[in-house]
Amino acid sequence: MVDRAIRPLFDAKVRNDVQVVTTVLSIDGEHDAATVALIAASCAVAISPVRWSGPIAAARIGRVNGEFVLNVTATQLFGKDTPSGRVNPTSDLDLVVAGAPDKLVMVEAGAKEVPEADMLRAMQWGCKELQPVLDLIKKVQSEVGLPKEELSSPDDVMMVADQVKAATRAFVFAQADNMIFDAVKISRQERKELVAALKVAAVAHLTEKGFDADVQEVGLKQIKEYLSEVITKRILDKEERLDGRALTEIRPLTIEVDLLPRVHGSAMFMRGDTQVLSIVTLGAPGDVQTLDTMEEEGTKRYM
Repeated sequence: MVDRAIRPLFDAKVRNDVQVVTTVLSIDGEHDAATVALIAASCAVAISPVRWSGPIAAARIGRVNGEFVLNVTATQLFGKDTPSGRVNPTSDLDLVVAGAPDKLVMVEAGAKEVPEADMLRAMQWGCKELQPVLDLIKKVQSEVGLPKEELSSPDDVMMVADQVKAATRAFVFAQADNMIFDAVKISRQERKELVAALKVAAVAHLTEKGFDADVQEVGLKQIKEYLSEVITKRILDKEERLDGRALTEIRPLTIEVDLLPRVHGSAMFMRGDTQVLSIVTLGAPGDVQTLDTMEEEGTKRYM
């Protein structure tokens, strides 16, 4: 969850090895450690010299009696422990939002048939509630934060690089109708072929513009990024997607069960180019797994 939230905020062009490690020192079993870890990660990167587009904050949102609850507790989500198991959960929503009041970076959710309109309101409400945490992180950053690293290059080299990038981006955008949306492209292979074709055409275009081969690579490395911009712009402007789907249409899903003999269960799941084959084996009582984690205790017989 931490990775999914902070990763998009790093510059995709930077290849430095960055690790963010969070360690839980104490837990009460009621309050969520994951969102605290995400906030800690955001604060750590904010005060570091690493360049990124943060900070962000996170919160776990519940809904009890129709009212949203900030930092919902384990008891509200899962109920109370009794000799016969956990009973009486009161929240029908388990939603994690990460970002800022004006941007939602990551969302993770589970719910008991909560309407889509309520889920959207919960996301918006949760993002607004992140502001106090962001204020705290910015205060810490102002007091102990290190200066952010700057990438330095000679001005003339930077100017040529910017010119190559601008020329490449303009070329990719100009191919929106000719090469990108000229036909529906459904498979991953078709998209790879599109990127390859754009690079070949861009090389010819940049050569014609007078850019040497040794500087063209600066623009060619950005082809995928520029292609993503074109696709996103077409979705926002004309509600057209590269694979021909409507904005409210998901990829076809196919699920088949009982594919393999002599196993207790098997299933094949397919969505687009993604294929997942799952095999299940049921263990005898002697194979029971002991669960002794930070947030869960007990046994698990389903393997």
